[in-house]
Amino acid sequence: MALALAWPSWGPAQLPNQLRRREHGGLPVAPGTIYRLLCRRGLQTRWERLALLEVHSAQAAGLLTERTRRQRAAAERRRAPHIQATKLGEFVSLDTFYIGKLKGVVRIWQYTACDAACSYGVAQVSLEFSAAAVRFLNGRDLRAFEAAGWPLRRILPEGHRDGVTDQGNEFRGRFDQACTERGIRHTRTKPRHAWTNGFVERLHGTILQEL
Repeated sequence: MALALAWPSWGPAQLPNQLRRREHGGLPVAPGTIYRLLCRRGLQTRWERLALLEVHSAQAAGLLTERTRRQRAAAERRRAPHIQATKLGEFVSLDTFYIGKLKGVVRIWQYTACDAACSYGVAQVSLEFSAAAVRFLNGRDLRAFEAAGWPLRRILPEGHRDGVTDQGNEFRGRFDQACTERGIRHTRTKPRHAWTNGFVERLHGTILQEL
C-alpha cells in the first residue's frame, strides 16, 4: 500500500515488477493479489489514488479546494450501491454514442446494450440517429435474449440531447411505443446522472480502448 500511494500512477500491472526488485524486498506478488488489495481499500484506479493523496495534502495544509470536494463527492457516488439484476434480460442498459464523421462527411452513431446480470453486450453502428433506436430494439442482437428464453423485462436507455448524453429523444415516441408492444418496462436515467447507467458506459470505454 505504501508503494502504491508513493507512486499512484502505478497499477496492478506495474507494482509487481517493482516489488520484485531487491530494494523493495524482492517480493513475488501476483497482479491479481495487488488488485484485490487495492479494491478493498477503494484505490483500484489511478484516479482514486491521486484523489486520496490530494485530500490528505489539502487537509495537512488546512485547505480543501473546490476541486477536491468535487472529487470526494464523485468518489462517494462511485462507491454507492448501483442497480443490480440476477436474471438475464431482467435489466438491460442502453445508450447512444456519437462516434464522429466518417471521412469528415457522414455522421455515424453507435447503439449499445449491456445486460446488468452478466455484462453480455451488443453494439451496432448506424448512419441514422432516432430511427435506428427502434430497429436496434427489434433487431436480431436483442432478440437473442428471447431466443435463449430470457425475454427483455426492463431497459434503461440514456442518449443524446442538445449535445449532452442525457435522456435522448431517440428513446422517446416510437421507441416508447415499441417497448409497450413488446411488454418491456421503459425507464430513464435522471438528468446529469450518467453513473446510473454505468454498465453500458463502461462497455463504451472498453470498445473505445479495444477498437
